[in-house]
Amino acid sequence: MPPGEVLRRKRALLRELGEAGPFTPVRIALLGGSTIGEIEPLLRLFLLAYGIDPVFFIGQYDRWYEEVVFEDPALVTFKPDIVWIHVTFRNAGDPEALGDKLVAAWDTLGSPVILQNNIELPPYRVMGNRDASHGLLGRIEALNRRIAEAAVARSKFYINDIHWLSAQIGLDVWYDDALWYTAKYACSLEALPLLCGNTARIVKSLLGKNQKALALDLDNTLWGGVVGDDGAEGLEQTSDTPRGMAFSEFQSYIKAVSALGIPLAIVSKNDPDTALTGFSKALLKPEDFSAVYANWRNKDANLRAAASDLNLGTDSLVFIDDNPAERALVRASFPNTAVPELSGPETYIRALDRAGYFEVTAQTPDDTLRVASYKAERERRSGAFADYGEFLRSLKMKATFGPVNRSNQARVTQLINKTNQFNLTTRRLPEAEVEALSEDPGTVTLCGSLSDTFGDSGLVTVLFASVDGPTACIELWVMSCRVFKRGLEFAALRRLLEILRERGTATVQGRFLPTAKNGPVKDLYRELGFTSLDGEVWEAPIDSVRIPETFMEVRR
Repeated sequence: MPPGEVLRRKRALLRELGEAGPFTPVRIALLGGSTIGEIEPLLRLFLLAYGIDPVFFIGQYDRWYEEVVFEDPALVTFKPDIVWIHVTFRNAGDPEALGDKLVAAWDTLGSPVILQNNIELPPYRVMGNRDASHGLLGRIEALNRRIAEAAVARSKFYINDIHWLSAQIGLDVWYDDALWYTAKYACSLEALPLLCGNTARIVKSLLGKNQKALALDLDNTLWGGVVGDDGAEGLEQTSDTPRGMAFSEFQSYIKAVSALGIPLAIVSKNDPDTALTGFSKALLKPEDFSAVYANWRNKDANLRAAASDLNLGTDSLVFIDDNPAERALVRASFPNTAVPELSGPETYIRALDRAGYFEVTAQTPDDTLRVASYKAERERRSGAFADYGEFLRSLKMKATFGPVNRSNQARVTQLINKTNQFNLTTRRLPEAEVEALSEDPGTVTLCGSLSDTFGDSGLVTVLFASVDGPTACIELWVMSCRVFKRGLEFAALRRLLEILRERGTATVQGRFLPTAKNGPVKDLYRELGFTSLDGEVWEAPIDSVRIPETFMEVRR
């Protein structure tokens, strides 16, 4: 939606989105060096669109440093999950001094996530080109390097890249000097929706609201031409033609997205054997895809099948197709699937990239394993076995369990905040709370990894149980969709119960809070022999829990 339309329809959109729900709550302290004005309602608007309901603390005009460093009681009482320090070029008269103040603020803040603007370029150059090396421009670039180094060195610290945003739309559009002089707005009204949309993407990523897979058409989407008509040799996807260069660069971008741990799926109306010949000169190859649906069924049916293969809901997918009719079909069938509007192939990267579907706020070693894990799952399913138990035995699975600690807490936090289907309570936790619970003597934490003959899935399950005398309660239990129906949940529960017995536990409870996505585990406690106490809490004597057989070697 164009920025002007967002501003015009802001109130109506807020009413409409506010009635949608359900929402994930978050507490955000918005501290700034300029007038916040329209930022708060616009940021709320974008967050509501992601299913996030924010509560804001709005700092006083240009008092961000004092509010943090001198620990404003109102800010301390608010207990924010996220602190956004919204400083800009307008606060950077002395970039070195601003950097020192920022460091002092970062050092003072404790558990909240810090969302820090870097600094956009100034709208003028006193020294002309020499300003980049000897003037204000050069000092701002040095400050931005300082902020970037902090993002690398500090945990729970994320850059809100307004330096890039201002370059995207141009400094002449980003700045409105008259608005600064009259109302102390750091950027133009036209730039505000871009700023707030970018900020919201970071927050939704932190809260596990990213899209999780990318489904692509083939003909005139991944390459130019129709493979069934033009043949593999007639397709445009190399630097031989300008149009081919556009498709080649798009494939390169998709490959980079996949390297982040985003699985790819083919959803194409095509003869399956003919379709795959189109990859003979492509940068992408069939083995880069975790699900392949090339047939003559409708796209919505294939998209549903691809989501099932990946153990994801259709609302976790982004669907890319050059055909507007196919896009309309998918939008009508799956309103929560992301379907960007496309025009020519030279616009494909921009349409996908600017939407921020896969905004990265954390990258762990397990992310690089994810795509390989999906591909391995395709291989696992390709064999023929007499029964499912025989199939599981053939995998020669090895599960490794241990407590949550500093070496794995980043991945544990990521898994907790991204997992929706095998998630008994959909409880979301910041990394600071994960760390606190891992050190709490009244909480037992357990995380588990799984490997088999096809590869290593990495850390894929987490359980937290609170212990109160002879009773323990499983407060959090998540498992990655990558290892569904492999029995890891039963091996993890067995290991947890062993730990609880050692602590003298006689009764174990578990919480289940139903959501729109965790239907696959709604009967889990019942099947394990628990009895419902109140619809939320389930209970069983620890020695009567029924744990099915698992076909894996368990290591500690």
